[in-house]
Amino acid sequence: MDTVGMIKNELVKFFASSRIFIYGGAILLFILADNIVF
Repeated sequence: MDTVGMIKNELVKFFASSRIFIYGGAILLFILADNIVF
């Protein structure tokens, strides 16, 4: 595998994991907000 392919692969993995982390944090914030407001 060439260097560019390896870098692209790492970027895809990083963005996928960070997106999951962001979505998880947003869901947690919504749950916490619901518990505080209601």
